[in-house]
Amino acid sequence: MARLGRRRGIDVVPGSVKQARQEAGLTLAEVAGDEVTRVAIWYVEQGRTRPSMDTLRLIAARTEKPLGFFTSDRAALEDRVACAACGVLHREPCLERSDITSEQLITRRA
Repeated sequence: MARLGRRRGIDVVPGSVKQARQEAGLTLAEVAGDEVTRVAIWYVEQGRTRPSMDTLRLIAARTEKPLGFFTSDRAALEDRVACAACGVLHREPCLERSDITSEQLITRRA
């Protein structure tokens, strides 16, 4: 029997999985459920691995986002970048961190 090897996975927009999870108010464990590990979801959020289509469908279903929200052809995200402070996609710097000023965030992103 021939081995298939590692599959390539689906390219996702950086920060989109974390953004969807946070907007849904879910923990890593709640997104993962019994199907995958929370570490696997965290790896996808961090860009360390690409999800399979099944995993991406699971994430989309749990966060109630369409698959297109996560894929790289998402035109609405062209003007957004991953925030240096929180890793979520924004048009402007966020102020989630209390230990850094907005000026420092702007400088970090430049």
